Amino acid sequence: GEKFDAILSECGAERVIEEVVKRDPQSLEPLRQAAEGKAGAGDMDGAGVVLAQLLEKESPPYTLALALAESILPRCGASVRARVACAQVFAAVHRSFDAVRLTAPVVRHQPKDLTARRVLGLALAALGAGPQAEEHLRAAIQGGVQGSERVEVFRALGEIYLARGDAALGIKALTHARDAAPDDVSSRRALARALAAEGDLSGAIDELTKAHAQAGSDDSTLEDELDRLAARAFTKRVKEAEARLLADEADAGARLELAAALAQRGDLLDAVRELERAAEAGHTTGALDTAEELAEEH
Repeated sequence: GEKFDAILSECGAERVIEEVVKRDPQSLEPLRQAAEGKAGAGDMDGAGVVLAQLLEKESPPYTLALALAESILPRCGASVRARVACAQVFAAVHRSFDAVRLTAPVVRHQPKDLTARRVLGLALAALGAGPQAEEHLRAAIQGGVQGSERVEVFRALGEIYLARGDAALGIKALTHARDAAPDDVSSRRALARALAAEGDLSGAIDELTKAHAQAGSDDSTLEDELDRLAARAFTKRVKEAEARLLADEADAGARLELAAALAQRGDLLDAVRELERAAEAGHTTGALDTAEELAEEH
């Protein structure tokens, strides 16, 4: 029955734990033993605390933490700490549905549990449920979440805002993430992409250059990513200008913006054609001014 299946699952998790420890004997073993000891003694709150500590120390893909969480989960009972710790592990290994399933009931009954709200918000964000995720992530920030967790929350909020088209809020949140941990490469990369998409290439290049310096990347890797970043930014501008022209073909500003974006993307012939069309439509001065600017840049 279900009890027998749970025992088998627990035994399987134990075997995985032992195998991982044999292959990579590190300082996590005392934590594993402590968590299993507390769980065996019925102290599931204590087991949850130690599991969270193990997760913080282990590097991706969190094999040991995952096996331990799967071992502890059937024994969680009413322990909120153990359930939330298991949810933290599941969120870290991209098992977002499992993380939501474990934390949503906790948040309903204990809305001031910041760890549960943070994990629930991150899991919902990973599932694409931006509006629901935002509520919990903002609550975590307002509750005073600190350290790497604060960085993670601000980065998730930034991606949510960008996805819904609010670039200003997205960049603001990602800037908070960067400021909270200037050495965090992921935050700088996310901020660089957002700045480039809004046309702030100098800011984007600065962030990306610092990210690569922190990561120890070579110059060719940096140049390749800068090229992709610039191309993505200008392609976005091209599409936006084209959309404006579809709505109003006589929109001179959109025509000139399209020419500038095409030139910056490297499509100089197409840019010249758009400038010719603008001049033919009677916008000679604007076309000449744009042509002079592009000539100086290229």
